[in-house]
Parts: sequence; C-alpha cells; structure tokens
Amino acid sequence: MTTNKSSLALFAAIALAGCGGAPDSPEDAVSDSRQEESAPMQWWNAAYTYQSMSYGWHDTDLNVSSSTPIQLRHASRLTAWGVYGWGYMPTFVDLQTGATFRFLHLRPQHTNATEIGHVYPAGYIVGLSGGDTYDTGLGRYSTGQHLCVQTPGNEPFRTAFPAGSEGGASSGGGGCHSATLNRTVGAGTCVQSSADAKWYECESGAWNAGRPSCAVSYAWCSSATLGKNVPPRTCVQSKFDRVWYQCDSSGWQAGVSNGQGPIGSCAAMYGL
Repeated sequence: MTTNKSSLALFAAIALAGCGGAPDSPEDAVSDSRQEESAPMQWWNAAYTYQSMSYGWHDTDLNVSSSTPIQLRHASRLTAWGVYGWGYMPTFVDLQTGATFRFLHLRPQHTNATEIGHVYPAGYIVGLSGGDTYDTGLGRYSTGQHLCVQTPGNEPFRTAFPAGSEGGASSGGGGCHSATLNRTVGAGTCVQSSADAKWYECESGAWNAGRPSCAVSYAWCSSATLGKNVPPRTCVQSKFDRVWYQCDSSGWQAGVSNGQGPIGSCAAMYGL
C-alpha cells in the first residue's frame, strides 16, 4: 500500500461485499460474443513501486493495473480473510514454499476465497486488483491502482517470491486452468475469455486461440435483465421471475445460493 494501513485491530465488518446481483431468466440466451483464456498475470514477476514495513509486515506495492485477475502461484491454504477500508484481504500459506502472504486492495465485489483452511489450487483467481477506488482504499490507504502483497516479519518480497514461470496456467495431463471459469478444465474445452472476449481451446495442457473442435463450450450469455452480454460464471437475478441464474455452457442455469452457482463461485453478481 502506498500509505500506512490502519491497525488490523480495526476489523471493519467482514462484509461479503460484492457480487451484488444474479443471473437472468431463461430468456437470457447465450450470445455469440465469447471470451477466455489469456493466462493470468504472474504478479510475482511484476516490478516494485514501493516497499516499507507496516505493522510487522513487509509491504510491497507492485505495478499492476486495476481489475487484473490475481492468481495463486502455487497451491495455497487460506488462513484468514476480511473486507476492510482498504478492500478485500485474503491471507494464505503457500504449500510449496511455506511462505505466508496476503493481498490488499482487492475488490470486495470478488471475494473468491473465503473458506478458511481450504487449499486453493495453483492458478486459482482469488480476486481482482484495485487501489484506485474508494472501496479498495483510494484516498486514505492508497494513492492509485496497484497490487499490495505483504509477507510477515522482515522477509522481503523477492525472498518469498523469487521470479518464476509457475501459476497454474497449464495443469499438465492435458488439462488447462481457466481464469474465466476459475478451475481446471479438460482438453477440448472451449472458453470465451472474460479478459478479452476471444475464444480459446484447451489442447495438450495449453490454451490455443480459436475453437476448431470443442467438446464443450462456455460462451458469454446475453442478459435481457442487464441489456448486455456477460462472461461465463456471471450471476444475475432475473427481472422476469426474480430467480438467480448463472451463465454456464448451456446458457442460463438456476441454482445460485450464497454466491455459488452450478459451475462455481459467481464471477460477478447483479441483483435487482
């Protein structure tokens, strides 16, 4: 963070801020615009913009654009999380290196990791970067967009996170990690990326542009309630029947509860 953060004793309500909405009615047909799978940014290779000590934590700000998907480098166990004046803050232990770390200034609308003790896989998208909005600390805890990563004690960022190419973009064994779906999918899966609205197909553990021979496809869905197309995993509460739906491979599917739908956590929620 670019300015000191208040003591964590100031535990503001751990509000599950965010995902405020839900998927539309069956009339929300799948649209022709689809998106996926540019690999998520490897934040551990990003340039520093600021470093300091803050309440016993080594605080490092990284040059990361607003709303960048923030992935886990290795499988990591969630040990704490909350939503504070500086945004969504999850804390993890990296199961490969043993390092404890936490992200600050993530957008509270995307609290993707909330199950304490759960091990989230390499490549899992825990949230979106911020720092440039009031709900991610702009004005008091931040001066602009960036990603803040903290490590305990005097352990510098680069000691905990040496540069490398990991991150789960490819899972091996023919599968691929999808940032849009926030999970690993099998070969032959095609996804229209939420990052660039282009189509990608998983082949031999890697994402290739296009969709020549899809076994299953995840396209953007057209929402009559919102009047626009939205990426897979988006949840919308229909203006027609007030039921929540999630955009998946077959269009809009009911069954959304507590921020979870038929194909996982809601990437975004739109309620009435």
